[in-house]
Amino acid sequence: GKGWLKTFFERLQDDPRVRTVHLSERLDRHAPTGRIYPPTASYPELTVWAMPTAARARMESLLHELAVEDPRGLLRDVRGGHWRGFLAKYPEVHRLHKRMLRVSRRLAACAGDADEIEPIRRDLYLGQCNDAYWHGAFGGIYLPHLRRAVERHLIRAERALDRIEHGKDRFTIARPIAFHADGSEQIELANAHARVLIDPAGGAILGWDLMNACENWVAVMQRHEEPFHTDLREGRIIRVDDEGIPLESSDEDGVPTIHGAVRVKPGVEAEDLEVDRHTRTASILWSGPAGSDPEDPRRIEQCAQALDGTWDVVSFAPTPGIELATVQGGLRVTGRFALGATNSSIDCTLEAAAVDGPRVLYSEWNLFVGWTGEDLECDQGDGWSNCPSGQHRFKEAALEFRGGGERHLGIEAPAGTRLSWAPVLTVSSSEAGLERIGQGTCFL
Repeated sequence: GKGWLKTFFERLQDDPRVRTVHLSERLDRHAPTGRIYPPTASYPELTVWAMPTAARARMESLLHELAVEDPRGLLRDVRGGHWRGFLAKYPEVHRLHKRMLRVSRRLAACAGDADEIEPIRRDLYLGQCNDAYWHGAFGGIYLPHLRRAVERHLIRAERALDRIEHGKDRFTIARPIAFHADGSEQIELANAHARVLIDPAGGAILGWDLMNACENWVAVMQRHEEPFHTDLREGRIIRVDDEGIPLESSDEDGVPTIHGAVRVKPGVEAEDLEVDRHTRTASILWSGPAGSDPEDPRRIEQCAQALDGTWDVVSFAPTPGIELATVQGGLRVTGRFALGATNSSIDCTLEAAAVDGPRVLYSEWNLFVGWTGEDLECDQGDGWSNCPSGQHRFKEAALEFRGGGERHLGIEAPAGTRLSWAPVLTVSSSEAGLERIGQGTCFL
Protein backbone atom coordinates (compact mmCIF):
# COMPACT_ATOMS: atom_id res chain seq x y z
CA GLY A 1 0.00 0.00 0.00
CA LYS A 2 2.91 2.39 0.61
CA GLY A 3 4.71 1.41 -2.59
CA TRP A 4 7.81 0.06 -0.85
CA LEU A 5 8.53 -2.69 -3.38
CA LYS A 6 8.06 -0.36 -6.37
CA THR A 7 10.40 2.20 -4.82
CA PHE A 8 12.96 -0.48 -4.03
CA PHE A 9 13.10 -1.73 -7.62
CA GLU A 10 13.26 1.83 -8.99
CA ARG A 11 16.24 2.60 -6.76
CA LEU A 12 18.02 -0.58 -7.86
CA GLN A 13 17.36 0.39 -11.47
CA ASP A 14 18.47 4.03 -11.15
CA ASP A 15 21.53 3.63 -8.88
CA PRO A 16 24.68 3.47 -11.07
CA ARG A 17 26.51 1.61 -8.28
CA VAL A 18 24.17 -1.37 -8.46
CA ARG A 19 23.98 -3.95 -11.24
CA THR A 20 21.37 -6.70 -11.00
CA VAL A 21 22.10 -10.19 -12.36
CA HIS A 22 20.31 -13.51 -12.53
CA LEU A 23 21.63 -16.28 -10.30
CA SER A 24 22.50 -18.27 -13.43
CA GLU A 25 24.76 -15.43 -14.64
CA ARG A 26 26.53 -15.30 -11.30
CA LEU A 27 27.12 -19.07 -11.40
CA ASP A 28 28.45 -18.92 -14.95
CA ARG A 29 31.02 -16.21 -14.12
CA HIS A 30 32.21 -17.30 -10.67
CA ALA A 31 33.32 -20.72 -9.48
CA PRO A 32 32.21 -21.88 -6.02
CA THR A 33 34.56 -20.78 -3.25
CA GLY A 34 33.70 -23.69 -0.96
CA ARG A 35 31.08 -26.19 0.15
CA ILE A 36 28.48 -25.53 2.85
CA TYR A 37 25.29 -27.26 4.00
CA PRO A 38 22.82 -24.76 5.43
CA PRO A 39 20.64 -26.17 8.22
CA THR A 40 16.88 -26.43 7.84
CA ALA A 41 15.89 -23.20 9.54
CA SER A 42 14.02 -19.94 9.24
CA TYR A 43 14.62 -16.40 10.39
CA PRO A 44 16.05 -16.21 13.94
CA GLU A 45 12.90 -14.98 15.68
CA LEU A 46 10.85 -17.91 14.41
CA THR A 47 13.37 -20.50 15.62
CA VAL A 48 13.06 -18.94 19.08
CA TRP A 49 9.25 -19.01 18.93
CA ALA A 50 9.43 -22.74 18.12
CA MET A 51 11.05 -23.49 21.50
CA PRO A 52 8.98 -24.72 24.47
CA THR A 53 7.38 -21.79 26.29
CA ALA A 54 9.71 -21.70 29.30
CA ALA A 55 12.81 -22.13 27.14
CA ARG A 56 11.58 -19.47 24.75
CA ALA A 57 11.14 -16.98 27.60
CA ARG A 58 14.70 -17.64 28.83
CA MET A 59 16.11 -17.37 25.31
CA GLU A 60 14.35 -14.08 24.61
CA SER A 61 15.65 -12.65 27.88
CA LEU A 62 19.20 -13.78 27.00
CA LEU A 63 19.01 -12.32 23.50
CA HIS A 64 17.78 -9.03 24.91
CA GLU A 65 20.66 -8.90 27.39
CA LEU A 66 23.25 -9.69 24.71
CA ALA A 67 21.76 -7.07 22.38
CA VAL A 68 22.38 -4.45 25.08
CA GLU A 69 25.83 -5.64 26.15
CA ASP A 70 27.84 -8.40 24.49
CA PRO A 71 31.58 -7.89 25.18
CA ARG A 72 32.49 -11.43 24.04
CA GLY A 73 30.48 -11.27 20.80
CA LEU A 74 28.28 -14.25 21.70
CA LEU A 75 25.07 -13.01 20.12
CA ARG A 76 25.91 -14.19 16.61
CA ASP A 77 26.48 -17.75 17.88
CA VAL A 78 23.28 -18.10 19.91
CA ARG A 79 20.73 -20.28 18.14
CA GLY A 80 17.08 -21.05 18.77
CA GLY A 81 15.17 -24.23 18.07
CA HIS A 82 13.91 -26.00 14.96
CA TRP A 83 10.72 -25.31 13.04
CA ARG A 84 9.44 -28.80 13.90
CA GLY A 85 9.37 -27.65 17.52
CA PHE A 86 5.93 -26.25 16.70
CA LEU A 87 4.73 -29.82 16.05
CA ALA A 88 5.70 -30.80 19.60
CA LYS A 89 4.60 -27.54 21.20
CA TYR A 90 1.09 -27.39 19.75
CA PRO A 91 -0.97 -30.62 19.34
CA GLU A 92 -3.18 -28.66 16.93
CA VAL A 93 -0.21 -28.05 14.60
CA HIS A 94 0.80 -31.70 14.88
CA ARG A 95 -2.65 -32.93 13.83
CA LEU A 96 -2.78 -30.46 10.94
CA HIS A 97 0.68 -31.50 9.77
CA LYS A 98 -0.07 -35.24 9.97
CA ARG A 99 -3.36 -34.73 8.11
CA MET A 100 -1.41 -32.98 5.35
CA LEU A 101 1.15 -35.81 5.18
CA ARG A 102 -1.66 -38.35 5.01
CA VAL A 103 -3.20 -36.57 2.00
CA SER A 104 0.23 -36.36 0.37
CA ARG A 105 0.79 -40.12 0.80
CA ARG A 106 -2.67 -40.97 -0.51
CA LEU A 107 -2.14 -38.74 -3.53
CA ALA A 108 1.24 -40.32 -4.28
CA ALA A 109 -0.39 -43.76 -4.31
CA CYS A 110 -3.48 -42.70 -6.29
CA ALA A 111 -4.02 -44.27 -9.71
CA GLY A 112 -6.29 -41.53 -11.09
CA ASP A 113 -5.71 -39.82 -14.42
CA ALA A 114 -4.06 -36.40 -14.77
CA ASP A 115 -7.34 -34.47 -14.97
CA GLU A 116 -8.45 -36.01 -11.67
CA ILE A 117 -5.09 -35.65 -9.93
CA GLU A 118 -4.32 -32.01 -10.74
CA PRO A 119 -7.09 -30.36 -8.63
CA ILE A 120 -6.25 -32.71 -5.74
CA ARG A 121 -2.60 -31.70 -5.93
CA ARG A 122 -3.62 -28.04 -5.93
CA ASP A 123 -5.72 -28.57 -2.79
CA LEU A 124 -2.77 -30.35 -1.16
CA TYR A 125 -0.47 -27.42 -1.93
CA LEU A 126 -3.03 -24.93 -0.63
CA GLY A 127 -3.30 -27.10 2.47
CA GLN A 128 0.44 -26.64 2.99
CA CYS A 129 0.09 -22.87 3.45
CA ASN A 130 2.67 -22.33 6.20
CA ASP A 131 0.92 -19.52 8.11
CA ALA A 132 -1.44 -21.89 9.94
CA TYR A 133 1.32 -24.21 11.20
CA TRP A 134 3.02 -22.01 13.83
CA HIS A 135 2.64 -19.10 16.23
CA GLY A 136 5.04 -16.38 17.31
CA ALA A 137 4.45 -12.65 17.11
CA PHE A 138 1.55 -13.23 14.71
CA GLY A 139 -1.74 -15.13 14.83
CA GLY A 140 -0.80 -18.36 13.05
CA ILE A 141 -2.45 -21.49 14.45
CA TYR A 142 -4.55 -19.35 16.81
CA LEU A 143 -6.50 -17.84 13.89
CA PRO A 144 -9.58 -20.00 13.17
CA HIS A 145 -9.93 -18.76 9.60
CA LEU A 146 -6.39 -19.93 8.79
CA ARG A 147 -6.91 -23.39 10.31
CA ARG A 148 -10.31 -23.66 8.67
CA ALA A 149 -8.96 -22.75 5.21
CA VAL A 150 -6.09 -25.25 5.40
CA GLU A 151 -8.36 -28.05 6.63
CA ARG A 152 -11.00 -27.27 4.02
CA HIS A 153 -8.49 -27.86 1.21
CA LEU A 154 -7.14 -31.04 2.78
CA ILE A 155 -10.62 -32.45 3.40
CA ARG A 156 -11.65 -31.58 -0.16
CA ALA A 157 -8.56 -33.43 -1.41
CA GLU A 158 -9.50 -36.50 0.67
CA ARG A 159 -13.06 -36.35 -0.61
CA ALA A 160 -11.81 -36.41 -4.20
CA LEU A 161 -9.43 -39.29 -3.39
CA ASP A 162 -12.34 -41.21 -1.83
CA ARG A 163 -14.33 -40.82 -5.05
CA ILE A 164 -11.44 -42.06 -7.16
CA GLU A 165 -10.83 -45.07 -4.88
CA HIS A 166 -14.44 -45.99 -4.12
CA GLY A 167 -16.41 -44.52 -7.03
CA LYS A 168 -19.90 -43.20 -6.41
CA ASP A 169 -20.92 -46.31 -4.49
CA ARG A 170 -21.41 -46.20 -0.76
CA PHE A 171 -18.41 -47.28 1.24
CA THR A 172 -17.50 -47.73 4.90
CA ILE A 173 -14.12 -47.78 6.61
CA ALA A 174 -13.33 -48.91 10.16
CA ARG A 175 -9.64 -49.59 10.62
CA PRO A 176 -6.49 -48.76 12.59
CA ILE A 177 -4.12 -46.25 10.99
CA ALA A 178 -0.75 -44.78 12.01
CA PHE A 179 -1.96 -41.17 11.93
CA HIS A 180 0.46 -39.79 14.52
CA ALA A 181 3.47 -41.41 12.79
CA ASP A 182 5.00 -42.15 16.20
CA GLY A 183 4.53 -45.92 16.46
CA SER A 184 1.02 -45.76 17.94
CA GLU A 185 -2.24 -46.60 16.17
CA GLN A 186 -5.38 -44.52 15.87
CA ILE A 187 -8.82 -45.53 14.59
CA GLU A 188 -10.39 -44.21 11.40
CA LEU A 189 -14.14 -44.41 10.77
CA ALA A 190 -15.29 -43.11 7.40
CA ASN A 191 -18.03 -43.13 4.81
CA ALA A 192 -19.10 -40.77 2.05
CA HIS A 193 -20.55 -38.31 4.58
CA ALA A 194 -18.01 -38.12 7.41
CA ARG A 195 -14.56 -39.14 8.57
CA VAL A 196 -13.76 -39.51 12.28
CA LEU A 197 -10.38 -40.07 13.90
CA ILE A 198 -10.35 -41.68 17.36
CA ASP A 199 -7.29 -42.10 19.56
CA PRO A 200 -7.35 -45.18 21.86
CA ALA A 201 -4.79 -43.30 24.01
CA GLY A 202 -7.53 -41.47 25.89
CA GLY A 203 -10.47 -42.59 23.76
CA ALA A 204 -11.04 -39.06 22.39
CA ILE A 205 -12.15 -37.94 18.93
CA LEU A 206 -9.33 -35.96 17.29
CA GLY A 207 -11.19 -35.07 14.10
CA TRP A 208 -14.77 -35.11 12.81
CA ASP A 209 -14.87 -34.14 9.13
CA LEU A 210 -18.07 -33.28 7.30
CA MET A 211 -17.11 -34.37 3.80
CA ASN A 212 -19.78 -32.48 1.85
CA ALA A 213 -19.09 -29.19 3.65
CA CYS A 214 -15.31 -29.82 3.87
CA GLU A 215 -15.35 -28.78 7.52
CA ASN A 216 -13.82 -30.25 10.68
CA TRP A 217 -16.03 -29.85 13.76
CA VAL A 218 -13.13 -30.65 16.12
CA ALA A 219 -10.95 -27.62 15.38
CA VAL A 220 -10.84 -25.87 18.76
CA MET A 221 -7.57 -24.41 20.00
CA GLN A 222 -6.33 -25.28 23.46
CA ARG A 223 -5.55 -22.34 25.74
CA HIS A 224 -1.75 -22.59 25.89
CA GLU A 225 0.56 -20.65 28.17
CA GLU A 226 2.56 -18.13 26.13
CA PRO A 227 5.57 -15.98 27.22
CA PHE A 228 3.74 -12.70 26.65
CA HIS A 229 1.04 -13.73 29.13
CA THR A 230 3.51 -12.87 31.91
CA ASP A 231 3.77 -9.31 30.59
CA LEU A 232 0.00 -8.93 30.73
CA ARG A 233 -0.25 -10.41 34.24
CA GLU A 234 2.50 -8.14 35.54
CA GLY A 235 1.17 -5.01 33.83
CA ARG A 236 4.03 -4.43 31.35
CA ILE A 237 1.56 -3.34 28.67
CA ILE A 238 0.58 -0.49 26.39
CA ARG A 239 -3.10 -0.22 25.57
CA VAL A 240 -3.71 0.16 21.82
CA ASP A 241 -6.71 0.33 19.51
CA ASP A 242 -7.66 -2.40 17.06
CA GLU A 243 -5.05 -1.10 14.60
CA GLY A 244 -2.23 -1.17 17.16
CA ILE A 245 -2.09 2.60 17.74
CA PRO A 246 -1.36 3.49 21.41
CA LEU A 247 -4.37 4.94 23.22
CA GLU A 248 -2.17 7.05 25.49
CA SER A 249 1.23 8.67 25.21
CA SER A 250 4.29 6.77 26.43
CA ASP A 251 7.44 8.14 28.04
CA GLU A 252 9.50 5.55 26.19
CA ASP A 253 11.27 6.49 23.00
CA GLY A 254 10.88 4.30 19.95
CA VAL A 255 8.63 1.34 19.39
CA PRO A 256 7.92 -1.06 22.30
CA THR A 257 9.31 -4.54 21.70
CA ILE A 258 8.48 -7.95 23.11
CA HIS A 259 11.19 -7.34 25.73
CA GLY A 260 9.54 -4.17 27.00
CA ALA A 261 5.86 -3.38 27.29
CA VAL A 262 3.61 -5.37 24.97
CA ARG A 263 0.71 -3.91 23.06
CA VAL A 264 -2.73 -5.01 24.24
CA LYS A 265 -5.84 -4.56 22.11
CA PRO A 266 -9.26 -3.58 23.52
CA GLY A 267 -11.15 -6.18 25.55
CA VAL A 268 -8.11 -8.12 26.76
CA GLU A 269 -7.58 -8.36 30.52
CA ALA A 270 -5.35 -10.46 32.76
CA GLU A 271 -8.47 -12.34 33.88
CA ASP A 272 -8.76 -13.75 30.35
CA LEU A 273 -5.55 -15.77 30.74
CA GLU A 274 -6.96 -19.21 31.39
CA VAL A 275 -4.60 -22.10 30.60
CA ASP A 276 -5.78 -25.64 29.79
CA ARG A 277 -4.03 -28.74 31.04
CA HIS A 278 -5.59 -30.90 28.31
CA THR A 279 -6.03 -30.68 24.55
CA ARG A 280 -9.48 -29.55 23.46
CA THR A 281 -10.69 -32.44 21.35
CA ALA A 282 -14.08 -34.22 21.48
CA SER A 283 -15.60 -37.03 23.53
CA ILE A 284 -13.07 -36.60 26.33
CA LEU A 285 -14.37 -38.62 29.28
CA TRP A 286 -13.97 -37.61 32.93
CA SER A 287 -14.82 -39.30 36.23
CA GLY A 288 -15.79 -37.26 39.27
CA PRO A 289 -17.24 -37.88 42.72
CA ALA A 290 -20.99 -37.56 43.09
CA GLY A 291 -22.08 -33.92 43.46
CA SER A 292 -18.87 -32.53 41.98
CA ASP A 293 -20.26 -30.68 38.95
CA PRO A 294 -17.97 -27.80 37.91
CA GLU A 295 -19.34 -24.26 37.84
CA ASP A 296 -17.65 -23.77 34.46
CA PRO A 297 -17.63 -26.61 31.87
CA ARG A 298 -14.24 -25.37 30.64
CA ARG A 299 -12.73 -26.17 34.05
CA ILE A 300 -13.86 -29.77 34.43
CA GLU A 301 -10.29 -30.76 35.34
CA GLN A 302 -10.70 -28.94 38.68
CA CYS A 303 -13.16 -31.52 39.99
CA ALA A 304 -12.77 -34.65 37.85
CA GLN A 305 -10.15 -37.08 36.60
CA ALA A 306 -9.62 -37.59 32.88
CA LEU A 307 -9.95 -41.14 31.61
CA ASP A 308 -6.87 -40.54 29.49
CA GLY A 309 -5.17 -43.91 29.76
CA THR A 310 -5.09 -46.25 26.77
CA TRP A 311 -8.45 -47.84 25.96
CA ASP A 312 -8.81 -51.40 24.70
CA VAL A 313 -10.25 -51.82 21.21
CA VAL A 314 -12.98 -54.43 21.70
CA SER A 315 -14.37 -54.69 18.17
CA PHE A 316 -14.96 -52.98 14.84
CA ALA A 317 -18.36 -52.76 13.15
CA PRO A 318 -19.08 -52.34 9.42
CA THR A 319 -21.57 -49.52 10.08
CA PRO A 320 -18.74 -48.11 10.39
CA GLY A 321 -18.21 -48.19 14.15
CA ILE A 322 -15.94 -49.20 16.98
CA GLU A 323 -16.24 -50.32 20.59
CA LEU A 324 -13.66 -49.31 23.22
CA ALA A 325 -13.42 -50.24 26.89
CA THR A 326 -11.43 -49.14 29.93
CA VAL A 327 -11.31 -49.25 33.72
CA GLN A 328 -10.12 -45.93 35.09
CA GLY A 329 -11.04 -43.33 37.66
CA GLY A 330 -13.30 -45.68 39.61
CA LEU A 331 -15.38 -46.50 36.52
CA ARG A 332 -15.68 -49.39 34.12
CA VAL A 333 -16.65 -47.75 30.81
CA THR A 334 -17.61 -49.04 27.38
CA GLY A 335 -17.82 -46.54 24.54
CA ARG A 336 -19.35 -47.23 21.13
CA PHE A 337 -18.96 -44.83 18.22
CA ALA A 338 -20.73 -45.14 14.88
CA LEU A 339 -21.29 -42.89 11.88
CA GLY A 340 -24.71 -42.13 10.46
CA ALA A 341 -25.43 -44.06 7.28
CA THR A 342 -27.03 -41.13 5.43
CA ASN A 343 -25.58 -38.05 7.16
CA SER A 344 -22.49 -36.83 9.01
CA SER A 345 -23.74 -37.54 12.54
CA ILE A 346 -21.94 -39.46 15.29
CA ASP A 347 -23.80 -41.90 17.52
CA CYS A 348 -21.91 -42.14 20.81
CA THR A 349 -23.14 -44.71 23.35
CA LEU A 350 -21.54 -44.77 26.80
CA GLU A 351 -22.12 -47.44 29.43
CA ALA A 352 -20.47 -46.95 32.83
CA ALA A 353 -20.45 -48.82 36.13
CA ALA A 354 -18.90 -47.51 39.33
CA VAL A 355 -16.15 -49.71 40.72
CA ASP A 356 -15.74 -48.26 44.21
CA GLY A 357 -18.60 -45.93 45.10
CA PRO A 358 -20.84 -43.40 43.30
CA ARG A 359 -19.22 -41.57 40.40
CA VAL A 360 -20.35 -39.08 37.76
CA LEU A 361 -19.38 -39.62 34.11
CA TYR A 362 -18.72 -36.46 32.09
CA SER A 363 -18.31 -36.31 28.32
CA GLU A 364 -16.57 -33.18 27.00
CA TRP A 365 -16.96 -32.09 23.37
CA ASN A 366 -15.04 -29.06 22.05
CA LEU A 367 -16.62 -28.12 18.74
CA PHE A 368 -16.11 -25.28 16.27
CA VAL A 369 -19.78 -24.40 15.82
CA GLY A 370 -19.52 -20.62 15.55
CA TRP A 371 -16.78 -18.31 14.42
CA THR A 372 -16.08 -16.94 17.88
CA GLY A 373 -17.93 -19.12 20.36
CA GLU A 374 -19.64 -15.92 21.48
CA ASP A 375 -21.82 -15.85 18.36
CA LEU A 376 -23.51 -19.15 19.30
CA GLU A 377 -27.30 -19.28 19.10
CA CYS A 378 -29.51 -21.90 20.73
CA ASP A 379 -33.11 -23.06 20.36
CA GLN A 380 -34.37 -24.71 23.55
CA GLY A 381 -37.89 -24.97 22.19
CA ASP A 382 -38.85 -21.31 22.32
CA GLY A 383 -36.99 -19.95 19.27
CA TRP A 384 -33.45 -18.89 18.48
CA SER A 385 -31.55 -16.60 20.83
CA ASN A 386 -27.92 -15.67 21.39
CA CYS A 387 -26.63 -18.09 23.99
CA PRO A 388 -22.80 -18.44 24.08
CA SER A 389 -23.04 -20.19 27.45
CA GLY A 390 -25.84 -21.97 29.26
CA GLN A 391 -27.25 -25.10 30.86
CA HIS A 392 -29.90 -27.58 29.82
CA ARG A 393 -31.45 -30.79 31.13
CA PHE A 394 -32.68 -33.09 28.38
CA LYS A 395 -36.24 -34.33 28.39
CA GLU A 396 -37.30 -35.62 24.98
CA ALA A 397 -36.50 -33.07 22.27
CA ALA A 398 -33.06 -32.51 20.76
CA LEU A 399 -31.19 -29.29 21.48
CA GLU A 400 -30.30 -27.19 18.45
CA PHE A 401 -27.34 -24.81 18.07
CA ARG A 402 -26.09 -22.68 15.22
CA GLY A 403 -23.13 -20.39 14.78
CA GLY A 404 -22.05 -17.89 12.18
CA GLY A 405 -25.37 -18.30 10.40
CA GLU A 406 -24.21 -21.46 8.59
CA ARG A 407 -23.12 -24.14 11.05
CA HIS A 408 -25.87 -26.21 12.70
CA LEU A 409 -25.41 -28.70 15.52
CA GLY A 410 -28.10 -30.92 17.00
CA ILE A 411 -27.54 -32.82 20.24
CA GLU A 412 -29.77 -35.68 21.35
CA ALA A 413 -29.34 -37.34 24.74
CA PRO A 414 -31.31 -39.55 27.14
CA ALA A 415 -33.79 -37.82 29.43
CA GLY A 416 -32.11 -36.50 32.56
CA THR A 417 -28.74 -35.87 30.91
CA ARG A 418 -27.34 -32.50 31.97
CA LEU A 419 -25.57 -30.28 29.43
CA SER A 420 -23.57 -27.10 30.02
CA TRP A 421 -21.56 -25.10 27.51
CA ALA A 422 -19.30 -22.02 27.28
CA PRO A 423 -17.01 -20.38 24.70
CA VAL A 424 -13.30 -21.20 24.56
CA LEU A 425 -11.36 -17.91 24.34
CA THR A 426 -7.60 -17.51 23.90
CA VAL A 427 -5.23 -14.56 24.24
CA SER A 428 -2.59 -14.64 21.53
CA SER A 429 -0.19 -12.28 19.81
CA SER A 430 -0.85 -10.38 16.59
CA GLU A 431 1.03 -7.66 14.71
CA ALA A 432 -1.18 -5.04 16.36
CA GLY A 433 -0.97 -6.49 19.88
CA LEU A 434 -2.37 -9.15 22.19
CA GLU A 435 -5.94 -10.02 21.20
CA ARG A 436 -8.73 -12.23 22.46
CA ILE A 437 -9.96 -14.79 19.94
CA GLY A 438 -12.92 -17.15 20.16
CA GLN A 439 -11.87 -20.70 19.30
CA GLY A 440 -15.16 -22.59 19.59
CA THR A 441 -17.43 -23.98 22.27
CA CYS A 442 -16.91 -26.47 25.08
CA PHE A 443 -19.96 -28.72 25.59
CA LEU A 444 -19.99 -30.84 28.76
